Amino acid sequence: MLRVLVVIAVVLPAVSVWGTPMIVGHRGYAAATPENTLISARTAFEVGAAMAELDLQKSLDGHVVVIHDDTVGRTTDSLTDDRVDSLTLSQLRGLDAGYPARFGSAFAGELIPTLEEVLLEAKGYGSVLLDQKSSLLFGAEIAAAVAMTAFPLDQIWTTAWNAAQVADIQSHLPTAKILWTQSAGVWTATMDAFLDDMVTLGVDGISVVFENYTFSAPGLAAATQARGLLAFAWNFDAIPDTPERMQTAIDIGLDGYIVNNPLMMANVIPEPGTLLLLGLGLAAVMKLNVELAPHAHPTGRSLLIRVRDLAH
Repeated sequence: MLRVLVVIAVVLPAVSVWGTPMIVGHRGYAAATPENTLISARTAFEVGAAMAELDLQKSLDGHVVVIHDDTVGRTTDSLTDDRVDSLTLSQLRGLDAGYPARFGSAFAGELIPTLEEVLLEAKGYGSVLLDQKSSLLFGAEIAAAVAMTAFPLDQIWTTAWNAAQVADIQSHLPTAKILWTQSAGVWTATMDAFLDDMVTLGVDGISVVFENYTFSAPGLAAATQARGLLAFAWNFDAIPDTPERMQTAIDIGLDGYIVNNPLMMANVIPEPGTLLLLGLGLAAVMKLNVELAPHAHPTGRSLLIRVRDLAH
């Protein structure tokens, strides 16, 4: 009996095993909804993101809240630009976080969420990348929130902007994935030393400005992956998302791209349904039995198609 095994991996919209990056919604779906809110996190997943990147700060009374800036003026209706850590959770919850300066009253009533709330909102949708702001340590609080919400540990990712944050996460959440994050540039002349430091630190990957991969260190993606690390990119706020930049992220083989417009990225990524149809068509032509089974991928969800020729 001749047995031929053909394996076709089809990744659901966010990730492709052929090198298409994971879609990460920057502050949720920041292009169309108030950043770092529950609606922003939820809609990021709904339009195709595999992960929502969300920013962590601490209130005066020690609660972890989700807001990017260390002050509240830009994204809330506060008349004073108070520091987040100068306000209690109750005071923060009294603000409207619908980003009225940008969206007017369209999202009035959105609140600054707590860490526990965003984990509950994301649960069942995908992973979260928790960006640790203000050089603070969040490991104990993240671990407590994960335990409280029963959020899957394998879907917890964090950034780390310094070695203390790396050690803190490794201590409290040893299975969490850590992306070393920096706004400083990586240059070809210093790239190898930088990546060797990342390996020594024990992080899972890097998350640096997009232009590091295309301008200052063109070989950075391949060199990062050659060391077993993941290569993620993000944009400065002043640089808009474009299909061309997203296609470049695909072409250079990034593992993840953090974008304000995950819907745009989902439309740039090749449609996985086409690959699924090709696999099923092959099965039909060869009169094969087809078995569909879930298959884990380090940066998202995928479907493994096993096709077996059982002909004599």
